[in-house]
Amino acid sequence: MYSNKNQLMDYTISIIVPIYKVEEYLDECILSIINQTYNNLEIILVDDGSPDNCGKKCDEWAEKDNRIVVIHKQNGGLSDARNAGIDKATGQFIAFVDSDDYIAPTMYQDLFYLIIRHPNALIAASPIIRNRNGQFSTYKIGETDYIDNQELSIKEYLKLFLGFQIDSTAWNKLYKREFISNAFKKGRNNEDYIFLYNNCKKWYDTNAVLVMCSKPHYYYRTRYNSICHSGKNVLNPLLIDVASNCIEIIDDLKLWNKDLIPVVEKRFEYAVLKAKGQMILFPHSLKLYPEKCEYINKIFYKHITVFGRKTTVMNRLKIFIFRYAPFLWKIKSKQK
Repeated sequence: MYSNKNQLMDYTISIIVPIYKVEEYLDECILSIINQTYNNLEIILVDDGSPDNCGKKCDEWAEKDNRIVVIHKQNGGLSDARNAGIDKATGQFIAFVDSDDYIAPTMYQDLFYLIIRHPNALIAASPIIRNRNGQFSTYKIGETDYIDNQELSIKEYLKLFLGFQIDSTAWNKLYKREFISNAFKKGRNNEDYIFLYNNCKKWYDTNAVLVMCSKPHYYYRTRYNSICHSGKNVLNPLLIDVASNCIEIIDDLKLWNKDLIPVVEKRFEYAVLKAKGQMILFPHSLKLYPEKCEYINKIFYKHITVFGRKTTVMNRLKIFIFRYAPFLWKIKSKQK
C-alpha cells in the first residue's frame, strides 16, 4: 500500500469534529487540528444545530483554511453528528476529535507513521491527558499500559476494553477507513464502547491489530456539566446507556462468543448497582427521570441477583441491601 516516502503524504486523514454548544473551546480545538504536522487533512466540522455562535465560527474557519468542510444540520446528538461526518469523509484514514478537547501538534503524524510500519494495523492509539480546569493528569482505564510499537490483536483489544481494562474512547485513535463498517448508535450515550465493539467484532478472527504509541497526544477536557460527568446529587443518566449497551452486547455475544459474556457482565453489574445506589440516595431522581429509573429497577430485579453469577462479596452485600434494606445504604452513605 505504501510504496515510498514521497507517496505517503498522498493519503488523506479525515478528522471529524461534532460541535454543539462549545463556543468557549472551539477555537482552541480547531487551531490544534489545523496546526498538525501532518498536512494532508480533511477537517469535517459538524455543526449539530448548535444554538450559540459555533456555526458561525465554523464558517469563519472554513474561509481561512480550504481543508475545512462544514456541515450544518439539525440537532441529533453526538453519534448522529459523527455519522454525518463519516458519510462525508473521503480520506483513507478516519479520526475523531471532540470539540471541547484539543490535540498535540504531532498527533496524526505520529499515529500515521506508526500505523504504516505495522502491516496488520487497523488502529493506532496513544494515551490520553485529562484537563480538569487547567490541571493535567494521565487518564487511564484499567491496568493496560501504552508501550511503543506494541501490537494488540483486535481479539485482545476487544476483550480488554469490554472488561474496562483499557480505554474504549473513539478519539485518541487513528483508523484505517476499512475498519469502520458500523456507525455510531444514534441517541445513545457511552456510544464509543458499542461503536468499537461492533467494528472490532468483524475483525475478531483475523490477524488485524491495534498498535500503540506511548506518547500522549489527546487532551480530554473534563466538564462537569457534560453528559459524562453529570449526576451529582441525582441519577447520572449516562449509567442507563452503559447498562443498555451492555445488555445489547451480551445478547449479541450469546450468538457468537459466549466466553466474553462474563467480561461484559462485570461492567453491566457495576453500572446498574451504581445507578440503583444513586436512586436510593437521591429519590428526587424518580421525578426527574421516571422512565430511566423504571428501566433501572426493571433490569436490577431481572438480572442482578444475590446469588447466581460470580461477583464480589461487596457487590453481593450491595445487592442484598438494595433489595431488602435500602435505608441501610442511606445510613452508610451519610456516615461516609
